[in-house]
Amino acid sequence: MKSFQAHLLFFAVKIILSLYAFASSAANSPFTPLIINHTTHNYKGGNQNWAVAQGDNDIIYIGNDYGLLSYDARNWKLHPLPNNLSVKSILVDSSTGEERIYVGSFEEFGFFTHNKSNTLKYHSLTHLIKNYSLYNDEVWTINKSGNLVFFQTFSSYFIFDEKENSITSHTPFPAPLYFFNVINTIYAQFIDSGFNYFDGKNFKALLSREQLGDDNVIAAIPLNEDILLITSKKGIYRYSPAKKSVT
Repeated sequence: MKSFQAHLLFFAVKIILSLYAFASSAANSPFTPLIINHTTHNYKGGNQNWAVAQGDNDIIYIGNDYGLLSYDARNWKLHPLPNNLSVKSILVDSSTGEERIYVGSFEEFGFFTHNKSNTLKYHSLTHLIKNYSLYNDEVWTINKSGNLVFFQTFSSYFIFDEKENSITSHTPFPAPLYFFNVINTIYAQFIDSGFNYFDGKNFKALLSREQLGDDNVIAAIPLNEDILLITSKKGIYRYSPAKKSVT
C-alpha cells in the first residue's frame, strides 16, 4: 500500500512539475493573437474600407464602399445610405445617452440610431444646411466637442449643433486638410497653412507653418498634458498647451 501511495505521489509531483515547466515556457514565449481574415465573401461589401470605429456594445462599424458595415463578432450586416455610396468617415457617440453612429459620404452626412427592434435607422442631416449647395463635398473626418459635431471635407466644413438641431456651413480659405479632436478640443490643419484650434466660435491660429518645418500636420495625439503633432515629412513635434511652446 505504501509503495502504491509513493508511486501515486511521485506521479502527481511529476505532473505538477511538467505543468509548471509548460506554464513557464508559455510565459516566456511571444503571444501570437488569433488573426481572422474577413473577405468580401464574408461581409458582402465592397473591396475598400475607409474608416473603423467601435460602439459601447462592442460592435465594430466599418465605412465601406457599399455603406456602413456592422460586425458583432459573428454576423455582418450592411446598412446602405440613401445615395448608395461609400462611407468615408465614422464617429460613434453616446454622450447624449442614445448611441449615434455619425457617418460621412459624398454630398451626404448624418447618423444611424437603433430603433425598437435594434435595427439601425439612418437620419440625414443635409436638409439642415442653409445657404450652401453640396457640390463634390466628401466628408473625410468627423469630430465632436461638447454638443458640436464637425463634418470636414477638403473644401468646406459643417458644424452640427445637437441641442439646436441646426447646421452652419463654412468655406474657409485656405481649405481644411484635416481636423483632430484632442482632449475635447478641435484642432485643424488647413492646406499649406498653419495649425489652428477652435475657440468655441471660430478657428484661430495656434502655430505658424514655419514652426512646423513648413509642413502639414497629419495626426495629433495626446501625451500626458502635451500634444504630439505628426507631420507629413518633417517628423514629430511636441506642443505644450501650458507653455504654448513647440519643440
